[in-house]
Amino acid sequence: GTKTVRACLDPTAQEVRKWCASLRRASPGRDERLLLHFNGHGVPRPTVNGEVWLFNRTFTQYHPVSILDLLSWLGTPCVLVFDCHNAGRLNEALAAMGRAGEAAPKVGHDVIVLSACAAHEELPTSPELPADLFTACLTSPLRVALSFVRRDGLVALPDELLERVPGSPSERRTPAGELNWIFTAVTDAIAWATLPRDLFRRLFRQDMLLASLCRNFLLAQRVFARYDLHPTSSPPLPEAHGHPLWGAWDLAAEAILTQLAAAAPPPSRVPSAAAGDERGASGASPEGGAGLARPGGPSCSPSPPAVPPSSFFTEQLTAFEVWLSRGAADAAAPEQLPILLQVLLSPTHRYASLLLLGRYVSLGPFAVRETLGVGIFPYVLKLLSSSPTAELSTPLLYLWAATMLYDRSTRIELLNHQAHCFFVDLLRAHHSPRRPAAPAARALSAGDSPSGGAGGPPGQQEGSLPLSAPLSSVLALFVLTEICDRLEAGQAACLKLGLERRLADVIRHLLPSTR
Repeated sequence: GTKTVRACLDPTAQEVRKWCASLRRASPGRDERLLLHFNGHGVPRPTVNGEVWLFNRTFTQYHPVSILDLLSWLGTPCVLVFDCHNAGRLNEALAAMGRAGEAAPKVGHDVIVLSACAAHEELPTSPELPADLFTACLTSPLRVALSFVRRDGLVALPDELLERVPGSPSERRTPAGELNWIFTAVTDAIAWATLPRDLFRRLFRQDMLLASLCRNFLLAQRVFARYDLHPTSSPPLPEAHGHPLWGAWDLAAEAILTQLAAAAPPPSRVPSAAAGDERGASGASPEGGAGLARPGGPSCSPSPPAVPPSSFFTEQLTAFEVWLSRGAADAAAPEQLPILLQVLLSPTHRYASLLLLGRYVSLGPFAVRETLGVGIFPYVLKLLSSSPTAELSTPLLYLWAATMLYDRSTRIELLNHQAHCFFVDLLRAHHSPRRPAAPAARALSAGDSPSGGAGGPPGQQEGSLPLSAPLSSVLALFVLTEICDRLEAGQAACLKLGLERRLADVIRHLLPSTR
């Protein structure tokens, strides 16, 4: 929906109170989460009692305002961001209020707090860094992440390269979009690997604004760790600045930047310094969050340099496949599982990711729970409702059949999204095996069966899914059986589509496996 942003420069306490109340009244629902971002550079530091400093009515002196007063003005749910020295004092004050039994909202649930540093720490004051480095990490993460990649990389890259990354962060086929895509996948996977499952779902899957801030907070942890500083949060997020996936990000980003530098035009074709400065100023995008050049503006060459796609996602799919082949006996979920969610967005890798996902959910109930928890199934539901190709139909069928085998609660989601039509339409189309489905069937059966044993003839293993021909009809019938089993809503929805007529045809099928 539409986001309302109000910038309050050197405000008085009365102005802050007025605008907090106004934004809360204008929010579309009672559960709308508001964000208060306090950039406290150039004003007194927060007090140990949890107070920030605002101007009085006459702008002659600063007036302390309690963090509890700010919360009463803003209402809940909300996100509080504090970018100032000793910002952790505010986290500690809120925690102390909760322990004292004061009438404060539940911090960590109704109130999410992100602070630039611990209570005893001071922010860095290097001329090479922006004064509001924490704010830059949260609002322009790609720009900050790439600047540190360029600084620490093995290849010397020009300073102005970051101003000339073509494309937009929202366009995945451009270098800027691909970098943003990889950054999102890496931070999601790091959060998945380090956070408890319920906390991950609450912070990274229920609110897009909150998820973006928390992903960027992980970047702030990494950046500030270089200066021996520790951004704090409520609820507390574990320090993840040393996670191995950051190395994968560094490698992928440096490779793309190196290719861009190699594809850049010779110096004679580069515009004047004044034009370059003007381009950099106009290309910065606080809204896009990357601060990179946008298409349509001035550029260094008539057309963007041709840069081959990054191998990052291909490498992560390979790592996931290796885990399935060698480490699937471990109870811990593979760290690449959230990356599969991002890969599903790419038509290039979608088929391969669905095959791997089907093999993963066939490992058992724990794999289905992890897949549901990471948030992949809303994307798979969209694929079902978008008339998937014949190539994608078989892995989608196997995926849902294996899921239904271990967790029948997903049938409610299928009905809510009208996805049961996909399975009825398969029976309506034909009652024989789909020829394009054979490669997918072989690829899926090459992995472990749903019972956990090696693949083999259907029916020889307890709980195994029938992979014999006709694969499409068998899997569709299995899913429809689960949808209708003792569920009146499922039975009514399928009868409305004429399922009984389809079953009358299928029962006369020549193959016993289908009958």
